[in-house]
Amino acid sequence: MDLDAILADSIQKHPDGGKTLGDELRNLKHNLNINEGFTCNICNKVIQHMANFKRHLKSHKTTYKCFLCNRNFNRVDSLQRHERGHLVGYISHNNAYSCQHCGVGFKDYTTLFDHSRTIHPIQTGGNVNIPHHPTTIQSALDDAVHVLTIRPLDEDKYDILTFFSNIRQKLKATLAERCDQVKHLKWYINVHVELSRETNEGEVDNSRPYFKSNTYILLSKTDIKDDEINEAFQKQFKSFDEYIARGSGWTLKQVINMELHTLQFRPIGG
Repeated sequence: MDLDAILADSIQKHPDGGKTLGDELRNLKHNLNINEGFTCNICNKVIQHMANFKRHLKSHKTTYKCFLCNRNFNRVDSLQRHERGHLVGYISHNNAYSCQHCGVGFKDYTTLFDHSRTIHPIQTGGNVNIPHHPTTIQSALDDAVHVLTIRPLDEDKYDILTFFSNIRQKLKATLAERCDQVKHLKWYINVHVELSRETNEGEVDNSRPYFKSNTYILLSKTDIKDDEINEAFQKQFKSFDEYIARGSGWTLKQVINMELHTLQFRPIGG
């Protein structure tokens, strides 16, 4: 069957268009079982198949909860915007760091983090006492290469900043231990997360990207700086936010783990 010929014939019979041509085209689509998809009256998304459309409608009845503050949302995109608001350390147009909880601006990320941890302990998890996180260690080359993997608990696996607040001291302690063992080292952190989004077909896509910090050098444990640890996490937050912003609907499903990579470093002439 030549659909183009049938369409051309219909247009030729009704050159002025109008309701008659519209009715004929609708009857033609119905007789040929041509489906233009189903439009959701809540979010206006068009989904081609009825089974996926029904599943999509059910998703609007689902309550999506922010696991950081327990606020409920009935749409994933609303939850996504809310969760992104919990990530402090964004750079505003005037290059100042603004607290996403109260709007106060700070000159650098370290000051902002200290403010959030002290003034907003519930949001950031900075003052929450929780059990030790599960960890594993891998090493090679006589322990010159060392990877500490820290996995989140239910209390902090749904927000990167809360997870960081709760493992920050563990990272500092491990860096100090590694300096005692190998003296000089290079280090970086790598966070592994799971993201999800709904496609136009009503299916759910998942992605498991990594977000890596810059690499830092430690010549002794007395050189461990809170500023560098904060900066490392800031780099991860920025990469994470940019990934979500350009990813057309990605939202954080869970934090999988955080890796602290350390490598023995021999300075030239040392």
